[in-house]
Amino acid sequence: MRARRRWLAGVGLSAGALVALTGGAAADSIGTGFAEFGEDVQGSEISLNLLWIVLGAMLVVFMQAGFALVETGFCRAKHAAHVVSTNFAIFGLGMAG
Repeated sequence: MRARRRWLAGVGLSAGALVALTGGAAADSIGTGFAEFGEDVQGSEISLNLLWIVLGAMLVVFMQAGFALVETGFCRAKHAAHVVSTNFAIFGLGMAG
């Protein structure tokens, strides 16, 4: 029961942060239009876009670490270093590509 409450609190906080961060962006971009149509893009809109890109990149890095932990849990202990190094190599190849 306690774990469910923590999970619900985390989901609520995430949803609240999402609404709080995107609400200002929607209000700022009502009259700005798109850059490809020749209208200027406000600096706050560009900053919010970059914030979301950085946040998404951080989540992908943590996701890779989670995959490494899950795969390591499914293999024998003597193969754990190989599995983790393979995951890091795949992550590096993905970043280069």
